[in-house]
Amino acid sequence: MLLQVTRALPAGLFAVVMTITAGPVSAINIVLNFDDTNSATPDFDPDGSLLTAIMQAAEAYWEDVIEDTRIINVNFLYDDLADNGLGNHDGTAFSGNVETGMTLRFDWQDSNENPRNWYFDPDPTTHAEFNLQTTLYRDLSAANQVGGASAWYSGNPQDQFEVAYQGGWVGTNLGVDLFTVALHEIGHGLGLTGDNPFSVTQTVDSDYDLPTSLTDGQIIANRPVGHFQQSAAYGYIAPDKCL
Repeated sequence: MLLQVTRALPAGLFAVVMTITAGPVSAINIVLNFDDTNSATPDFDPDGSLLTAIMQAAEAYWEDVIEDTRIINVNFLYDDLADNGLGNHDGTAFSGNVETGMTLRFDWQDSNENPRNWYFDPDPTTHAEFNLQTTLYRDLSAANQVGGASAWYSGNPQDQFEVAYQGGWVGTNLGVDLFTVALHEIGHGLGLTGDNPFSVTQTVDSDYDLPTSLTDGQIIANRPVGHFQQSAAYGYIAPDKCL
C-alpha cells in the first residue's frame, strides 16, 4: 500500500506516521453509494444527506492518503445496531489480497430508542472543536506497554512510537463525531480488518504485524487483531464502540 501523508493520520486506523514512497502519484478511487432502499430514516437526517456529506469528506481524506490505484465501492446506510456499536464494517468483495467492496452501517438509535447524538461537522477538514494531542509509547501505563497485563503491542516499540492522536471537546460536548466514525470504518476496508480472507495468515497468531519499513526497522505487532488500541476515544480518534 502506497501512502502520501499530508497530515497526521487517525491513530485508531494507523498507529505510525507513514512515509512517502517514491514513484508516480496515484490515488485510490472510493465510490460511495447511499443505500436509501435499506437505510433507516431518522428524523435528524431522513434523506441521508448529512451522512452523505460526512462520507464525502471521509472519502476525500482517504483518497488523499492512499496512493494505491484501485477502486473500492462503499455502500453505506443508517441501521439499528442494537447498542453493539456506533458503526459497523462488512467486507463484501475482494480481489487479490485487498478489499474492493464494503458496507458500512451507522447506528441511529440507542437501546431506549433515543436518537444517536451525532455531530455532523460542517467543516471536517478543521478540528477547532477538539483539543487534540499525540500520545507516544513512552506515555502509556506499564500495563499497556510490552509485557504488561493489558499490553497494546508486542515486539520492541521505541519511546517515540506514536500510539494515539486524541482529544476531547473544547467547550460544549456536541455529541459523537460522525466524521471520526466514518474514517474509522472506511479504514477497516483499506487495511485493518478481520473480514479479508487473505489476512488470515497475518492474524492467526492473534496480533497484526506492522511493516518494519514503517517502524524504523523495529519489530512491532498490534494487539488485538481488529483495532489499534484506544481507550480515551473521542475527538478525532475512532471511538471504542466502532466495530
